[in-house]
Amino acid sequence: MTAERAMARPGRGRGVIVAATLGMLLALAGCHRGVQTYIDKANTDRLANKLPAAVIELKNALQRDPKNLEARLLFAQICLDMSDGATAEAQALLAQQNGASERKTARLLTEARLLQGKFNDVIVQTTHLPQAAEPELQASLLAARGTAFAKLGQMDDARAALDEAVKAAPHSVDVLVALAET
Repeated sequence: MTAERAMARPGRGRGVIVAATLGMLLALAGCHRGVQTYIDKANTDRLANKLPAAVIELKNALQRDPKNLEARLLFAQICLDMSDGATAEAQALLAQQNGASERKTARLLTEARLLQGKFNDVIVQTTHLPQAAEPELQASLLAARGTAFAKLGQMDDARAALDEAVKAAPHSVDVLVALAET
């Protein structure tokens, strides 16, 4: 009789599988929505200059989704805003390991390394600019290169890098600041 019951209800096992799959999909959708809520709150906190609160929101987002690039990159930027170069560098490198393009992490890494006094690392990193980098990014990276050379006392190399930066984007804030500081 048991075999006859099983034959009479062939789709019963599938219903359980479908329900379980649907439940998992809804849970994942809710998780993503929660992560985006944390990111949105972090952006709002950053705009209000509540940087420690923004960090907490991003840590919550990354706890739920450690590979979320938007949260990771924003975390790196906020660390830069707080002059925490070591954490900014670590977050940018994690973002890179999780698939962020060099174009998205290059500026974060150069700023983080400048903050830490890693001038030689900045020079090495900016020897070759990311492929298809827009002029503003090129200018920012070249300005960082010029700053690094200047900090090392290599003024001719600093001027050369800053001249290239001006050619890439003459009105770049990063370039203008670097020129003023050297």
